[in-house]
Amino acid sequence: MKKAVLFFIIFIIGIGLAFLGLDFWLAKKIDKLINENPERQYDLLFENIDVNILRGRVELRHILLDPLEEGLPVEITGSVEQIIFSSLSIWDLIFNNAVDIGEIKLINPSFRLIKIDSLSNLQDNSKAFQDLFGDLISRGIVRDFVLEGGKAELLIQEDSLRSFGFFTDLFIHAKGLKTDKRIVTHVVPFELNQIQTGLKNLFLQMNSKQSIKIGAIDFDFLNESLSFQNVAMRYDQEIEKISFEKTYQKDLIEFELKELNFVGLDAESDLYGNWSIIADKMILDSLIFTDVRNKNKPREKEIKKPMFAGMLSGIPIPLQIDTLQIRNSHLTYIEIPEGHIKGPKISFEKFHADIYGVISIDSLRRSKEMTMEVKTEFLGQTPIQANFTVPYNQELFKMNLNLGAMDLTILNPIIEPMAALRVESGKLRKLSLQMDSWEVASNNQMVFDYEGLKLEVLKDGTSKQKNSLLSVIGNIAIRSENLPEKKNYRIANYQTKRNVYRSPFNFIWESTKGGLQEITPGGLTKLLTGRKDSDRKPEKNQKK
Repeated sequence: MKKAVLFFIIFIIGIGLAFLGLDFWLAKKIDKLINENPERQYDLLFENIDVNILRGRVELRHILLDPLEEGLPVEITGSVEQIIFSSLSIWDLIFNNAVDIGEIKLINPSFRLIKIDSLSNLQDNSKAFQDLFGDLISRGIVRDFVLEGGKAELLIQEDSLRSFGFFTDLFIHAKGLKTDKRIVTHVVPFELNQIQTGLKNLFLQMNSKQSIKIGAIDFDFLNESLSFQNVAMRYDQEIEKISFEKTYQKDLIEFELKELNFVGLDAESDLYGNWSIIADKMILDSLIFTDVRNKNKPREKEIKKPMFAGMLSGIPIPLQIDTLQIRNSHLTYIEIPEGHIKGPKISFEKFHADIYGVISIDSLRRSKEMTMEVKTEFLGQTPIQANFTVPYNQELFKMNLNLGAMDLTILNPIIEPMAALRVESGKLRKLSLQMDSWEVASNNQMVFDYEGLKLEVLKDGTSKQKNSLLSVIGNIAIRSENLPEKKNYRIANYQTKRNVYRSPFNFIWESTKGGLQEITPGGLTKLLTGRKDSDRKPEKNQKK
């Protein structure tokens, strides 16, 4: 009996020693295999390894990522607290010298992305991460890839390393990988059944004075969704002050966005390689957008500006969006007049828009068109509705715009500094504008119904003092009302010549101004605004 017990004890000890020996042998073998691929881009240098044969599990701890390639425009280094290989096929490892892994899991990786080439772009940055993850997975047959708790510092190589951004809380859950079939549309560059990715607190320093922040990014392959939360692009100083530091006049833009969602994201979308987005719907919620232009600065060399279809073609990321929705938004334009340090705010509140057929890819446009339906409140008080039709095969558009009733005195904060003019009294019943435009001109019709209009002409745009003589002359000459039930009612039919060096928004404004000049009348408006009227070609007024 004693011999049997002793034999059993020796047998158990022997089995234990055999497993320990096998664990040690497998650890050495894995250490060799893990950096054996001659085409690998990184060596994994780790402090210790733990092999558990019974669980089919291998743990690497305190790993350094050592890049092997030199001369890349973007380089990634870093460390990983722990890498776990689960459901490892020990049989294949021992007898077939093959690494067959159910899951690779990276815990708390910390990356340093370094832009060696200053001309590299954001696409190069995302591709560098894609190449890294592809390199890690290609060390064997891997079915699932998980990364949790990732963070990164983004640097650029100048005279010394300079930080231009960072992010935290990176996670990747990729299931059903087919590592023999590479694709480049996901951060894990292989064919797969499912992937969820996300990160938080992305910060990018665009230049010395402007930055972008994104609170969170989430992508879900199965649910075909991509979302961005709490997005903001800001200057580090007041935007109007920044405009005086510029050499030339240009649009300076800041914005905040609560959420941007892509719904029904097509599998052909490329989010990490060449960047392209194909989706059923794109939703912008709670956009606060500010555009500042400083008229104290000269314009740069004039170049021709495209119309709406041409503007879409200029988007650097290929887009094909069936429906774009803008909700609960607020748009503000600030123009600083000459001689002023501040400008009036032209705001569009409660801005909602539905845009159908947003396509920036020329080969997909053909005879298609984009349509827009806009609803907003001008200066937070007066409802506006506008409809646009933009064919893609020509540089033209059609627009119907309707502005509701308002007290015209609310325009004074805008027109006093810009036109040295004040509305003493006046009520707008309605304003409507129809534009049928082409590349160099438009045919327009305007209805402008108002009553009780009385103006004051100021001595200049910086003064509140009234120019009595011009005010008297102006109010004698002006038509104080234009109503359908009154005599001499006017509907303006006219043509506007487009300044091809200005945007289509300027074209709409010039067409609006042309109609106002026709009805109020034009000669007086030129006197009061001091603006040229050479772009307008009046036709015979339609009277009722």
